[in-house]
Amino acid sequence: MKIYIDQSGKVEDTGKPTVLAFTNKDAKVIKVLAKTKRQIQEVFRRKGAPRLYIYRTFGALVFLLIRDFLPKLTQVVIDTEYPGKEKIIKEIIIEFIRKEKKEEPTIFFKRIGNRPKVHYLAYDVFVGKKKEDKLIKFEEVVKLTIKK
Repeated sequence: MKIYIDQSGKVEDTGKPTVLAFTNKDAKVIKVLAKTKRQIQEVFRRKGAPRLYIYRTFGALVFLLIRDFLPKLTQVVIDTEYPGKEKIIKEIIIEFIRKEKKEEPTIFFKRIGNRPKVHYLAYDVFVGKKKEDKLIKFEEVVKLTIKK
């Protein structure tokens, strides 16, 4: 199964929530609140890795979005949100998949644009027109992102 992932609200914009969605035959939307992102960012600051906050958090959110669907996935197309950082983000996602001993789908980045329904699905949750499938908690992200 091939899916497309889009984001509304950048991870680094800690004044607004971040929403990630995917669509195909199935669809799923997750949301992380601005307050939660600020808490996660503070953990990265205290660990002396503030620059990794964006990429590890985005990677964790992508993983949390697709985790339950990994057995069915063959391709994951992620909208280009952080140009030039695709390699590190892909490595982070694969790290999380391997920790759970799951099969790795092919992951690549491509400009999706505003046309596909995944963009509107993410945006509608971001602006409050629709409800997310899952609200992501601080503990879920920190457990994945912070290396012990």
